[in-house]
Amino acid sequence: MASFFGRKRQSAPRWSESWDADNSRIVIAVPLDTSQPANSETADLLSAGLLQAIEAIQTNQVGDSIPPGVDQATVAIRVHPTHRDLAELETQTIEIMQESLGSSIPIEAAPGGLRDEESDDPDQDPHVPQPQVVWNQADAALATTIALPATTIDARNARLLKAAFDKGLAALTHPESLALVPAQAAGAHRFTLVIEVPDVTRSGPKSAKREASLHAALANTKVDFAVTRG
Repeated sequence: MASFFGRKRQSAPRWSESWDADNSRIVIAVPLDTSQPANSETADLLSAGLLQAIEAIQTNQVGDSIPPGVDQATVAIRVHPTHRDLAELETQTIEIMQESLGSSIPIEAAPGGLRDEESDDPDQDPHVPQPQVVWNQADAALATTIALPATTIDARNARLLKAAFDKGLAALTHPESLALVPAQAAGAHRFTLVIEVPDVTRSGPKSAKREASLHAALANTKVDFAVTRG
């Protein structure tokens, strides 16, 4: 079993993770833009996404979603196509990668597209990753970037924005983070908090209202806040 309990995430990932309680496992979601027909480009994008997720698993960057008290967990990768289902070329990419991995890390494929029937149950909200803070010398700022999981539900995205906002501020002001500030910059430094929302997420009026309130909360402060999409 991989050790997910001494983990260290290196940077904001292009994947997200959630906890599968029924199977006691971490599920790493890898999005794939399938808005165009399958070709070598989509296969290459899929391969790159899978390799990044595998590297994250093998270097213990996953595990934030494991509930307290759990000391045994496995991991699986699930590919999430944004539009159509995976085509044969992309399925072959998964099969080749799976053959290389063996049975240690199963790779699954979800149906194409985010589904409208996704249930808006706050208890089922996907996990927002724990932020990692770095010192940005160029901006003289403590900085963190948080990548949100994708969702079709506007209200859920609004909740995820608030959860990431709270986690980000807590991480930026944690004593371990403040210790990263060079002595000559202490007191004059700023903070940078960036929340990344996937392109496939459905943002509506609730998300917009939440985003505006978060910006307003940080007006005239030392925190530079941005919500990006990509």
